Amino acid sequence: MTDTAATLAKPSRQQLLRQTLREAALWVALAGALYGAAAVSGVRVVTTNSVPGVVYVRSFEPLARGTFVSFCPDLANPVLAAIKQRGHIEPGTCGPSMPFIKQVAALPGDHVELSAKGLSVNGDLLPKTAVLDTDRQGNPLPRIPFGAYVVAPGQAWVIATNHPRSFDSRYYGPVQLRSLSPVRQLF
Repeated sequence: MTDTAATLAKPSRQQLLRQTLREAALWVALAGALYGAAAVSGVRVVTTNSVPGVVYVRSFEPLARGTFVSFCPDLANPVLAAIKQRGHIEPGTCGPSMPFIKQVAALPGDHVELSAKGLSVNGDLLPKTAVLDTDRQGNPLPRIPFGAYVVAPGQAWVIATNHPRSFDSRYYGPVQLRSLSPVRQLF
């Protein structure tokens, strides 16, 4: 093989870089397409310890206390907006955020009491719901006021008792029932 033939057979650094970038772009596009298809089909991947399991799929069971639900956080809520500004809510399929997965704790007409001890529904204190004053970085956690509430029509309170640091209705209050989609744990 001549020197010219050897030079033609061996790609330059620039050609290798272009090929690597093309392959990386293809993998990113493929991952994005899979992520988008999963989101549209109702598959939710959980990356926190707030709920048991990792993958949840859309379910058609009726909403009841204890039902796992997926919803897009309402960033018009001042508590959620403040947490989003701190970077605690990641971008995702809800536009500026990832969907949340929580369990329904209270439905319209239920009596909710929020105190430093936690969230009580109809007189029963839910486990692992003590309200924390600060996040992991030591920043004060914004929250709704302690007190007694009656869940209004069209609203629900959601909770995640799998981890005591879960960010849920203890901090941001009730969510709209119409925003909740039941899900079930796949694995």
